[in-house]
Amino acid sequence: MTSAKRFTKEERDEILRSFRKEWGTDAEVKMAIEEMAELIKELCNSWRDRTKADEKSQQEHIERVREEIADVLITVRNIQLIYGENEVEEIIDTKLHRGLARLKEWQKENKK
Repeated sequence: MTSAKRFTKEERDEILRSFRKEWGTDAEVKMAIEEMAELIKELCNSWRDRTKADEKSQQEHIERVREEIADVLITVRNIQLIYGENEVEEIIDTKLHRGLARLKEWQKENKK
């Protein structure tokens, strides 16, 4: 894939706003669902074929997974803006704090 101009966060969000304005939030949420399903499919294919595929096939799997990750991240960012960016960020921080606490507990229990 060729390298294109990198957008700033603000430019990306403006592009996403134009998508929502043109196609509506329902269409954008549906697109997110479709893109997540495509990522799941590619991850499953890649995982299933990981030991029997040759190097070229493995690299093709990686490229397809990367493409689907990009699609998912674009659409997830868009639905994050739809459902409330700040609220989602607060929930992320809460979950990361909880995860860190679990990690520290796990590390403490599993030290030899």
